[in-house]
Amino acid sequence: MSLEPIECLESYADIDEESVQSMINPDAMKVLQAIALAQLCKVLKAQGRSSKLENSLELLSQLYQEYEQVKTVL
Repeated sequence: MSLEPIECLESYADIDEESVQSMINPDAMKVLQAIALAQLCKVLKAQGRSSKLENSLELLSQLYQEYEQVKTVL
C-alpha cells in the first residue's frame, strides 16, 4: 500500500527546514509546497462537505501561509 506524499512527509516532521532544503533541489521543494497546499485544500473541502468544521480556522490560516509560499516560488 502506498502512502500519500503528505503522509510520507509527516514521518519526517522532526527534521528541520534547513536540513530538508539542503537535501532537496529547488524544483522538488516547489512541488512539495504545492502538494502541501493541495492537501490542505482537500481537507478543508472534505470538512465543508461533512459540516465538521472544528479546526477549520486553523487549517485556513495554514492554507493562506502555504499559498503565500507557493505563490512566491512559482
